[in-house]
Amino acid sequence: MSIQRMNPLLQSFRNDGHISLNEAKTLACPNNGIGKHFDSDEFEVVRRLVSDIDKGTLAAKPVDEQLKTLNDKHQARLVDRGVRIGASVAGGLIAAIGLISAVSSASLGAAIPAILFGGPVAMGVIIGIAALGGLIHSKVSPVKAEDIQNNTEKAQAAMNFEKDPQTEAGLQKGGIAGGIFSGLWGGGTLVGAAGYAMQNLTSVGFGGAIALYGLFTVLPVGAAVGALCGVGALVGHLVSRSQDKRLEETPSGAVTADAEAKKFLEDLLKKGTDAEEPVRDNAKSGAKIGGIVGGIGATGALALGTATIATNAGAALTFLGIAAPFAGLGVMAAAGIGAGIGALVGWNKSKDIETID
Repeated sequence: MSIQRMNPLLQSFRNDGHISLNEAKTLACPNNGIGKHFDSDEFEVVRRLVSDIDKGTLAAKPVDEQLKTLNDKHQARLVDRGVRIGASVAGGLIAAIGLISAVSSASLGAAIPAILFGGPVAMGVIIGIAALGGLIHSKVSPVKAEDIQNNTEKAQAAMNFEKDPQTEAGLQKGGIAGGIFSGLWGGGTLVGAAGYAMQNLTSVGFGGAIALYGLFTVLPVGAAVGALCGVGALVGHLVSRSQDKRLEETPSGAVTADAEAKKFLEDLLKKGTDAEEPVRDNAKSGAKIGGIVGGIGATGALALGTATIATNAGAALTFLGIAAPFAGLGVMAAAGIGAGIGALVGWNKSKDIETID
């Protein structure tokens, strides 16, 4: 069922402020509720309903029992806000560092090392300070019993706070991509450092090779992981905002529910979606195809380059150490391009799919 048709049904269930087991089952009924298939928007509607039940259950408890939970949420909200503010400030500062470096040296290339080496430090320090500020703020100005009794803005903000699941998922996926990059870059620079040491053992030594490995691994990896996590979180945030727009007329607000009704809805969420999602499914297929094609091309390029350039074992390791991380980036880029093309194809396809099942 489309969201527009679900909304009146949801409103009728919410009118008395309580969700019964029968109403929860009606919502999941193929004939009256979500329909034959459970899509991502319907999943979010049910997830928000469960969240509203949690809020209603908490609000029904005595004030003393609400205090700890609300202060935990109050702290999480202020820390989260600090992180977001810190990330915005850090992003602007890193861009400024790159711009100043490029202008002062009259070379655009000078911005790259400045961002790679200065970016992670600036980001970590600023976000850490901002998050700490949020934590201190939550301790200095906690939610008090009178805030709950008077339903103040502070108490309402704490009650309504929850982390955006789409942003969290994007952050996790960015972290996974960052982990893959870390493995590629770290492994490649380790091989390169070993090869360089083999060729220049007398002048560099083992300690020098390790120092080179640390210099060209830790900071670039930190910058890349931070950037990929940021991109993932941004994409998740944009997806969430788009979904919010589609669900803006969906009823919301704290309600209570039968214990059986809440469990039924939670079990429904555990099953996950089963509807066709052209954008998501085609993006995954495109990423796989792009990754496979990119992997074949990267492997061939590495093999050809090693055979052509390397004159001995040390030279071969050095070349592989330098080339492998960039080959890995090429594979990731190919997968990303494939995902983008697949998503576009899926988006066009979704226009032809009936939204009412």
